[in-house]
Amino acid sequence: MDTTSSLTRREHAQFKANILAEALPWMTTWAGRTVVLKIGGNAIADANSQVAINMAEDVAMLHTLGIRLVVVHGGGPQISALADQFNYKPQFADGMRVTDDEMMTIVQTAMCGQVNPMIVRLVADRGVRAVGLAGTDANCLTAHPRPGFGRAGDITAVDPTVITTLLDANIVPVIAPISRGDDGGLVNVNADAAAGAIAAAIRADKVIVLTNIEGLYTDFGTPKASLVNTISTSELHTLIQSGTVEQGMIPKLNALHDAVVAGVPQGHMLDGQESHAVLLEIFTDDGIGTMVLPDDASKE
Repeated sequence: MDTTSSLTRREHAQFKANILAEALPWMTTWAGRTVVLKIGGNAIADANSQVAINMAEDVAMLHTLGIRLVVVHGGGPQISALADQFNYKPQFADGMRVTDDEMMTIVQTAMCGQVNPMIVRLVADRGVRAVGLAGTDANCLTAHPRPGFGRAGDITAVDPTVITTLLDANIVPVIAPISRGDDGGLVNVNADAAAGAIAAAIRADKVIVLTNIEGLYTDFGTPKASLVNTISTSELHTLIQSGTVEQGMIPKLNALHDAVVAGVPQGHMLDGQESHAVLLEIFTDDGIGTMVLPDDASKE
C-alpha cells in the first residue's frame, strides 16, 4: 500500500514541473546549436562510477534535444596507470607531460585503446550514435612538438571536415587529442587546448571544460576565496598573467580564453563531479560554474 501523502506527491510533482518550465525555453534556444564538451580522464576513470554515468546521461540528453555535441577527452589517470604497469616514470614540466617515443606509445594506447572506446560505449548504451576518433584521423588535428617536451606539443591547425560530417549525420564525435605532427609523427597535445581549438574551428556556440572544482576562484585556498561567475577574456588574460592561478588550471583557462577570442561566444568551466553539471549550466536560468565571455559581451 502506498501511504505517501497527496500533499507530498503534489509537492514533488510541482517541483518537477517547475524545473521543466524553466528548462523549456533553454531547450528551444539550444536546439540545433553546437557545443564542445571536454571531459577529463578523472571523470571516466571508472565506467561504473556515478560521475561517468551522469556524464553519459548528459551527453545523451543533449543529443536527444537536438544539440550538435562534440566530446573531447583527456586520459591522465589512465596514462599514468599504464605507465606504472611498464615501470615507466612520467615526467612533467609546466603542466605538460614530457613525451618521449616510449611514453607516446603509452599515451596512444591509453587514450585510443581504453578511454575513447569506453566513452563511446557509455554513450551508445544510452541510445546515441557515437564514433570514436583520434586527432590523427583525416588529419583532424595537426600539432608541432614543443622543444624540450619530446612528442608533446601544441596544435597548429584543425581540419574540421570529419567532425562536421559526423555532426551533420546526427552522430556524436568522441575525440582523443592524439595529433598528427607537422613532421609526420604523433604528438600528444593537451585535451583542453584541443577542445578550445576544435570549438573555434567548427564555430561552436559554446565550449565547456569539466574539472574537479566548481569553477574559477579568486583568492583560491584562502578564507577570502570567491567563485567568479563571469569573466571577460581581457580580465582572464590579466589573471593568468598575474601568476596567482593554480598551475593545473592554466591550460583550461588558456583554452577557454583562446576559444572565446577566436569567436566562440561562451566558454565555461564546471565541476564535472556535480550531478548533471552540464544540464544545470545549459538548461537553467542562473547556470553554474564560471563563464568566459568576449570583452564586448561582458559589458552588456
